[in-house]
Amino acid sequence: MRKNNIKFRIFAYDFIFFVSLQRNFITTKIVYMKIEPQIPDCEDLFKKEPIIRKNALIDLYRYMTDHGRFCILLLGNHGVGKTHWIYQIKRFITEKEKAQEFYMTKLVNVNCCICANKDEMFWNDIFLKADGGLLVFDHVEELDKRSQYILFEILSTQGNGLYGYNDKKVECRTIFTSSFKIESLRDTGSPLVPNFFGRISNFVVKLPNFAECGNGIEKDFEKTWIKMRYRAPYNELPGRKFMDWLKNNVHRFHGNFRDLDNLSMNWHNCKVNGYDDEKTYETVVKTFDEFNHFPEHNADFDNFTISQDMDYYKDILPNLRAFVKEYAQRIYGKNLKNAPNSKPFGVPYRTMDRW
Repeated sequence: MRKNNIKFRIFAYDFIFFVSLQRNFITTKIVYMKIEPQIPDCEDLFKKEPIIRKNALIDLYRYMTDHGRFCILLLGNHGVGKTHWIYQIKRFITEKEKAQEFYMTKLVNVNCCICANKDEMFWNDIFLKADGGLLVFDHVEELDKRSQYILFEILSTQGNGLYGYNDKKVECRTIFTSSFKIESLRDTGSPLVPNFFGRISNFVVKLPNFAECGNGIEKDFEKTWIKMRYRAPYNELPGRKFMDWLKNNVHRFHGNFRDLDNLSMNWHNCKVNGYDDEKTYETVVKTFDEFNHFPEHNADFDNFTISQDMDYYKDILPNLRAFVKEYAQRIYGKNLKNAPNSKPFGVPYRTMDRW
């Protein structure tokens, strides 16, 4: 007896065609099994990013292409590119002809800031519109409690992997974004109901800010400049002096890419108006200092508290140092040497590293 197996694929199924030849008779049998879609390699998509941002984006990509129906919580300060990278990953998957397999045939974006006190029908309709696609909730911390309870019910799949308020029939991928740190969303006193937070944070990714990315600011500005598509003869990148200023002030760009957008537009405007490089540099820096810079992101930074039963050397001083160090790292990044004169708040960075 001789057997030949022929394997082929139709959509997301593997079919195996068994052909058995015995004497003068041919016996055939077809079996099939559901297979998981193959995930395209994303290396080229992130290869130009600073390593810490690249690692976070690879995590986001892995979660967005996970075969399960899990929720993603995407964190990061204002302007780090949360929405931008969601769109980029969706476009990349679509170009690889994998949009249907990974629930990215469409993208529905919801701004939670303008969705207060909505009823069950409103939220259920949102999910119906996103069926087969990607559903993104921006500023999740702004959701009122009622909406959180409704969404928790919709997101409870009851074992079938489908979403819906009463009738579970929606297949989509959900991402929730916030500029708050994880502790401010999870711990006591947070704006999110514990059950709801637990449901939307199956996977968590934090995109780093500019200070945390280290020396990637120059390439980030180049990307911003190219994105603007300025026309000749006013499309030449700023010179070395401006790029050095960017690197020396990376800890001040609390708006991240939004700050770079403003700097880019102001530089271009000066050149269009005939300013030479030196006057352009002085004007752009002065305008940024006085008007355009984004305020420091500290809306969710905890207060330092002490009580009368605490010992100064055992309790207060160590906690105070840890508090100051965390605050410094938020401003200057994990590498405190990036602070002016390598002294965050006047303290040598090596000293603060030991705190």
